[in-house]
Amino acid sequence: MVLIYQSIFLALGQVWANKMRSLLTTLGIIIGVASVTSVIAALTGLKQHILTQMESFAPTGMFIMPRQPDDGHHHRWQELRFHPRDFDGLLEHCPSVSGMCRVCEAFLTVSVGPHSKA
Repeated sequence: MVLIYQSIFLALGQVWANKMRSLLTTLGIIIGVASVTSVIAALTGLKQHILTQMESFAPTGMFIMPRQPDDGHHHRWQELRFHPRDFDGLLEHCPSVSGMCRVCEAFLTVSVGPHSKA
């Protein structure tokens, strides 16, 4: 017990004798802990923000679009298009997909009299 008392008394005496070094060490520890805590909080908030953004985009959906293959051969659009029968049974075989909507897009020019819109 006396050894513990002597150790505490010696440590406090060294802190009192080296006030500037003790102050700088304490300040360094406080700054270090605060910076690590703030970085962890920022990363946690960023992760939550990204997950929220991704979930709001399409949490259980997927987009399937035909493209020209990279085989060097130009395919006609009739060969590349999807047919409704290609997606029969999709919801039964993909339980994580909650719904399906078929969308047809065509980029054409519409003309009415002298006006046209692409």
